[in-house]
Amino acid sequence: MAAQGQSLQKKAKEAIITLNKAAAIQIAEQAAAEISAAELLDLIEGGFKAGIMVVGDRFGKGDMFLPELVAAAETMKRALAILEPKLRESQVTQELMGKIVIATVKGDLHDIGKTMVSSLLMANGFEVIDLGIDVATPVIIEAARDNAADMICLSALLTTTILAQKEVIDALEEMGYRDDFKVMIGGAASSESWAQEIGADAYGADAQEATEIAISLLTK
Repeated sequence: MAAQGQSLQKKAKEAIITLNKAAAIQIAEQAAAEISAAELLDLIEGGFKAGIMVVGDRFGKGDMFLPELVAAAETMKRALAILEPKLRESQVTQELMGKIVIATVKGDLHDIGKTMVSSLLMANGFEVIDLGIDVATPVIIEAARDNAADMICLSALLTTTILAQKEVIDALEEMGYRDDFKVMIGGAASSESWAQEIGADAYGADAQEATEIAISLLTK
């Protein structure tokens, strides 16, 4: 079974790198049916996560394009969704790094960056509650409170919608919940200086950096 697990890890990594969604789904379905829950964690770490890290590295070097990065993230997300029920039933889980609510703020319909960040966070052991796009401030805060989240991640691509990032932080302050959550912002219109100006805890320039910051803020 160990040899089978290693073989699946290799295939899973290759499926992510080559953007082969059908293969990734087939591997996840086979693994869920044939290998132990504990081995599924190795498959995630050594297969799907290893693959997305290679894709992220190649994107950073300019060797892959954004649509390919998004396709890889969506493929991994689909595969993890197949594995999750068996892990939950077996009560075997990755070490939980923290719980994060993530959303694209109100008025902004962009999903690419958020999806990439969400996928990498999941691959690194975070429980992620992805609220989607165009999400109003009260909905974000309510979800964070209802799920006892550790962090709120706010994506905004447009200069007109980054104000909604500030709106969330201001609302947290007014409601007395600001100290309950770390807040990280991201998106093309955001910046480190904007994060400091509005009182966010961090700014993530890309999915990899956002994941590293989340690990740092929630585990140290």
